[in-house]
Amino acid sequence: MKTIKYDNMNIQLPFTLKTTECDEITTEEVKVQNVPANKTHLNLTLPRFANGVYLSILNAKVNGNNKKADKGINWFKEYFPYSATMLFN
Repeated sequence: MKTIKYDNMNIQLPFTLKTTECDEITTEEVKVQNVPANKTHLNLTLPRFANGVYLSILNAKVNGNNKKADKGINWFKEYFPYSATMLFN
């Protein structure tokens, strides 16, 4: 897995990201895509690589890959706990 330096931490991605989920693995802040309808007013942002993980989790859920989705959600809870609370609860 790829490791990214972000906010004085070395963060290992939980799985490989497809280019459709994250075209560039960077720390640039981007607006979160596909936010739950009841949370759109929050205007959440994440580093591009974390947004890619989020999109990968959504794709895994759609495809019935709960193991991958759970791994990604646990990764979010560890590195981005506030965003995890907003996106997955």
